[in-house]
Amino acid sequence: MSFVYPFGIRKLLLDGNWQTDVFKALLVKGSSTYSPSPDHKYVSDLGNNFELALNGYSRILVTNKAINLPLNSRILYLTCNSLNFGAIQTTPPGQDLSVKAVIVYRRVGPDDSTPADDELLLYYDGKTRIRLAAPARPGDNTIYVDPLLFTMAPGTVLQLTDGANYATCTVESYNSPGTRALSLSNPVQGQAISEGGYSNDIDIANPGGKFPFTIGGGVISINVPDTGIIRVVSV
Repeated sequence: MSFVYPFGIRKLLLDGNWQTDVFKALLVKGSSTYSPSPDHKYVSDLGNNFELALNGYSRILVTNKAINLPLNSRILYLTCNSLNFGAIQTTPPGQDLSVKAVIVYRRVGPDDSTPADDELLLYYDGKTRIRLAAPARPGDNTIYVDPLLFTMAPGTVLQLTDGANYATCTVESYNSPGTRALSLSNPVQGQAISEGGYSNDIDIANPGGKFPFTIGGGVISINVPDTGIIRVVSV
């Protein structure tokens, strides 16, 4: 799943500066045992042996950072250049060639030697989930959710649960970030799901990178859309 680490975004909004602080990105290898959690705070929480280890790979700076708040919008966009890791080789032999996620963090201090104070900001693996802001009942043609942080494609099948009950439905059309009401082409089927229920992990429409992927010896660049790498939505 893709999410913003609450501790990192809170620190950024309270005493950080997206435009002038140093933010970096790293690639998580496919065989990493790191289990992503919004409760994690620092790079040290990622554990050991989580990162890609191939010739040509290194962590990169997030560049050309800017803040965009359109008029009459409830969404604050944090923008930056695409994350270009350059040409990554398939050597040395025996190393994991797969990538399952990218992580963005704020570097505290002059270098990366103190991961216990480098604040995690974003975990992105091309997937997300939604949370119900109101109950979903069998036959409903519309469901109400917390504001979307990513674009959702038509035909997306949602498997909903509140831990005790289960239901499915299908999204009718494209839904942009900030959307709260999802029209359904296939209404809710199954059991009633209470407010606070959530969906399975679903693919983000037009993601910045298709995860997981395998290094093939070429340039790895993860696209960041014009609407930003992070969107802060006012509810």
